[in-house]
Amino acid sequence: EHGVRTIAIPGVGTGVAGFAMDECARVMAGTLRDALNGEWAPDEVRFVLFSDAARQAFEGPFWATFDVN
Repeated sequence: EHGVRTIAIPGVGTGVAGFAMDECARVMAGTLRDALNGEWAPDEVRFVLFSDAARQAFEGPFWATFDVN
């Protein structure tokens, strides 16, 4: 809608707010999948995570959403 080609998306709410990291990952991956299916063609999308544990929590739900191993 706004011509965004590059975006960084932080895992908002997963710190002190207590939003579960794996649930956040599912929501973010599903939203990206829906946007890509809607023909959005970004140049770059980055999920911004602040620890290795966060990255590990994101990997399973993210790759499952896109059916990639």
